Amino acid sequence: MADRWIGFCSKSSMADTRRALKHLDLRAQVAFAISPEDMRARINETTSCMGAIVGPLEGPLSPINIAAALVRDGVAENVVLVVQGMTYDLKRRAERAGIRTVIDLRDVPVEPMDNLDEPELPDDDLPTMVVGIAPAWNYEPLQQSRSEAGNLLEDGLSARDDLTAEGLVSTLPRRELADFVAGQGGDEKSSQPAATTPVIAFVSGRGGVGKTSVVAMMATVAARWGLRVGLCDLDLSCGNLYSCFGAPNSSDLARFAGEGDGGTVEDCRSNVGEGIALWGPCAQPEMAELVYPHTGELLAKLRDLCDLVLVDTSSTFTDAVAQAAQLCDRLVITVDGRSGAAVAQARVAALAVRLGVARTRIVRLANRCGPHGRGEPEINRADRGLETARPLRVLDGGPEVADCLAEGKAGELLDLGSRFAESSSAALATLLSELGRLPDCEEAQRALQSRADKPRWSFGRRREAV
Repeated sequence: MADRWIGFCSKSSMADTRRALKHLDLRAQVAFAISPEDMRARINETTSCMGAIVGPLEGPLSPINIAAALVRDGVAENVVLVVQGMTYDLKRRAERAGIRTVIDLRDVPVEPMDNLDEPELPDDDLPTMVVGIAPAWNYEPLQQSRSEAGNLLEDGLSARDDLTAEGLVSTLPRRELADFVAGQGGDEKSSQPAATTPVIAFVSGRGGVGKTSVVAMMATVAARWGLRVGLCDLDLSCGNLYSCFGAPNSSDLARFAGEGDGGTVEDCRSNVGEGIALWGPCAQPEMAELVYPHTGELLAKLRDLCDLVLVDTSSTFTDAVAQAAQLCDRLVITVDGRSGAAVAQARVAALAVRLGVARTRIVRLANRCGPHGRGEPEINRADRGLETARPLRVLDGGPEVADCLAEGKAGELLDLGSRFAESSSAALATLLSELGRLPDCEEAQRALQSRADKPRWSFGRRREAV
């Protein structure tokens, strides 16, 4: 058992985490890291054996995921998970992740302990400690470019995900985080250039949630901000994204797959608005399966042609949708307030995780929300795959939304100042800001500052008794 430990937990849990470790080994000394990245970097840098202990956390980060990642990493001599109340499901998940030591704080006696101050770890082989308190998870938009933030944004702990058979993600980068931050080489195979054009894919676990309407509105907004927008309709059999812009028909992606007279990616585009080009679906529904193998190639080419790529999908996870989910920078799970929304959301998130999508690339978007939070689905659940997912909201714009889109007048909604258009703008600004690709224009900055993605309460949730 290691005598020196690196810990990570919330501020309120530091004393309990240290008490749990002392219960395990009275000689143990622990210093707390300021973040999961900092924790792993310190373990990697030291040449002596150290243990890692993960305590309870406030916010969306999952302690068991962080502990599982450290186990998979194999650098720490021991990995201990501290929980407040053991459950059968948690015990099974810990066993599958290889976490051998789980301490339930209910089993640790509460008694005064000596030497609970932050320890001095002066050994020469130990990296300089920045001892501090783990802050609550901060969702402030990242302003770094993707080339700087890149894979650090992909997960709260590391730059890539590895999947177990049960779907539990253990994050494990192949290069040391310190070298990655410093821009040094590392493992050549794991170093991938950051993409300059963000790809945002919209999925849902059911039809009729308004996913296509949101994509059309965001495309219109992005074009107004001066971006060259590429739309990709991967509802290859029955997609109707083109109708939201008044286009008489769609392009035919079957040509890109080499069917019919064939064609390049440029030949398969359809200009549906100023600054907006559309690819897909297929002119003949039966040709859809022939396009599936070419989805990755298509998205790669659209990155080169556009400033932003928005992907609309079918409610069924076809091969094309699965590839888009794996390749995109943000996977937006769209739900509405109908019964069963939370179940559909959880099912899609779990599937995304099994496909290898990093949890922090998943976004939850509630569509058709009331201005005061009424009619919203339960999107704040911490289901598997949603532990770190940012929640966004798009407000219900009323019947004019369906009317304008049915007539192909998406631009008029923006001009009218619809709640739907304004909240869609705010959601898009948030996504682009996180990716470091928010345009430097007044409209985009104003959308980022708006609070339309949060419910506005005019009065308290509880009424005073009279």
